[in-house]
Amino acid sequence: MSWNNASGESIIQISVILCYLIVCSIAYIKLIRHLTPASKRLAAVFLAAQIVIIILSGITRSATGYVFWLWRLNTEWNVPATLASMQLALVGFTALISAWKIAGDSRWLRTYLIGIGAVFLFLAYDEYAMIHESIWNWPMYYAVLGIGIAFASLVAAVKSNHENRKWYFFMVLGLAIATIGAVLFEEDFWECGIGIYSRFGICIERNNPLYEVLYVLEESLEFLGIWLALVTVLGIYSVKTTFSARRLYWLLYAWPLFWLAFLVQSNVITPLSERSTAIGATVEYEAGEHLHGYIINSSDHDLRLHLYMSSRNWDFDRLGYSIHLIDQATLATIAQINQVTDIHLEFWIGPGYVPIHRQYSNLLIPEDAPRNRALWVILTLWHEQGQSFNRQTIQSSDLPLLSDKQVILDEIVLQSEAHDQLSAPLAVFDKHIELTDINLPDFALSDSNLEVTFTWRAKSSIQDNLIQFLHLCREASGDCFVHDQHPLGVRLPTRLWYDGLYDSEVWQVPIPSDLREGEYAVFTGLYSEKNNARANARRGGGAKFSIPEFL
Repeated sequence: MSWNNASGESIIQISVILCYLIVCSIAYIKLIRHLTPASKRLAAVFLAAQIVIIILSGITRSATGYVFWLWRLNTEWNVPATLASMQLALVGFTALISAWKIAGDSRWLRTYLIGIGAVFLFLAYDEYAMIHESIWNWPMYYAVLGIGIAFASLVAAVKSNHENRKWYFFMVLGLAIATIGAVLFEEDFWECGIGIYSRFGICIERNNPLYEVLYVLEESLEFLGIWLALVTVLGIYSVKTTFSARRLYWLLYAWPLFWLAFLVQSNVITPLSERSTAIGATVEYEAGEHLHGYIINSSDHDLRLHLYMSSRNWDFDRLGYSIHLIDQATLATIAQINQVTDIHLEFWIGPGYVPIHRQYSNLLIPEDAPRNRALWVILTLWHEQGQSFNRQTIQSSDLPLLSDKQVILDEIVLQSEAHDQLSAPLAVFDKHIELTDINLPDFALSDSNLEVTFTWRAKSSIQDNLIQFLHLCREASGDCFVHDQHPLGVRLPTRLWYDGLYDSEVWQVPIPSDLREGEYAVFTGLYSEKNNARANARRGGGAKFSIPEFL
C-alpha cells in the first residue's frame, strides 16, 4: 500500500481528532462534572491550549526559521515543549497540595499522592533538561516507572470506595495513552532497518511521507494522556481535600507561571557540549558564524550530519555548507554535498541564551568509493553572493583544520567485505593484530627498491597509531639498515583498523647505494607512535620470540 503526503497527514489528523473526541467525551461524562468550578476552568484552559498548539503546528508545518521552531511539536524548548513541561508540573504540584490538605488520616493516599507528585515534577524538569538523553535504553526505565505508577494507582483504587475508584483508573488510562504516544509512536522506532519494530517485520521507510508526520500522533497522545492525568488529580483535590484547602486554588493557577519562570532562570537546558548525542565544538568564522557542535552517523552508504551553528544577527540568508569526504593520502574528493541553509532554530533559554541553527545533511557515498582508506569529513562554510560562493575564513577552532577555510569534523574508513581467513598467522601482536604473511625476494641490489609485501589481520579495533619497523641487519658486522612506516601505509593508519580487517600493503623500501654486500637478517615489529613502546609478539603457535629467523 502506498502513501502520499495528503493521505498520510489525513490519517494522522483523523486519528488525533478521534482520540481527543473519545477521551474528552468520556472524561466529561465520568470526571469533569465532579470537579469544582475552579478545577474545571483549569482543566479547560490546558485542554484548549494544547488543541490550539496542535492546530498551529499543522498550519505552520511548511514554515521555516523562527516560526518553524516556535510551533513544531517535536522540537525542544519551544511553545509545545514549554506547555508540556508546565502541564506535567501542574499534575505533580496538584498531587502534592492534595497530599498536604487531604481530609482525614489516610496515610496510604498521602504516600500515593506524594509519589505521584515527585514523579511528575521530575518528568516536567526532564522535559527541558533532557536527562533521559544521557540514560542508555531510557524507554525501558521510563516504562518501568510508568508501570510502577499504574500499579500504585490500581492499589489505591482497591483501597478506595466504589465512588472514588474512577480517579485512579483514569490515572492509569492517562498514563497508558501518554506511553502509547511516547514509546509506541516514537518515529525512530518505526524506521526500516534500525527501528525496533523492524525485528517484527513492521517498519516505515524514512522517505515515506507517513514517517514524517508520525510525531504529530506521538506528541498529541502525550498531551492528551497527561491532560487526563491532570483531570484525575484535580478530581482528587476536589473531592478529597477539606473545604478550607480549596481556598488555595490561586496557588494552582499561579504554579504554571512560577514553573515557567523557574525554567527561564534556572538555565536547565544542557549545554550542547555536554549532550550525550552531540560532539561539542568551538569554531568561529570571521563573518560571525559559530559552529557549536555536530552529530555524525555513518554507514557504508551515507553520512548523516547534524550541524549546530549560530550566526551574527541571526543572518542565515544565503548561508551554505559543503561537506566533503576526502582521501587523507591523496586529498582526492570521494563524495560531496553542497547545501543552502534550511533554517531550523533552537534556543538555549535562560541566562546568555543563543539562537542555534540546526542543519541536516545526508551525504551519499558512491558504491565504488575506495575501501580500507582513511577518509576525512570536511566542513566548508560559504555565503552565496550573486554567482559566486565565498568560502568563509576560520578565525579560531578547537577542531583540526585542513586549511584556513576547511575544518575536519571526523575521520572514517569504509570497511571492505569480510574475508574468512583461517590460515595460522606468522606472528600475533598486542591488541589482537596478526601478521599473516610476508613476501620478499631472495636478494636485492643497492641503490634500488626492495619490494616487500605484508599481510595483516585485525581482530579488534585498534584506536592507536602503531608504526611498523623493518630492520635489515648484516650478519657479519651486525650493522642494520632501518626503515619505518605505517603497516598499511598512510592510506590506513592503525587507529582506524577495525575488527575483521584483512589487507596487504606492498612496501617499496629504498636500498642505500652504500649498503655493503652480504647476507642480511630481516626482522620486523610494531611500536607505538605515542611513546615508542614496542608491541609484544609471539609466534602464531603461541611461542614468544624477540627477533625472527634469518631469511
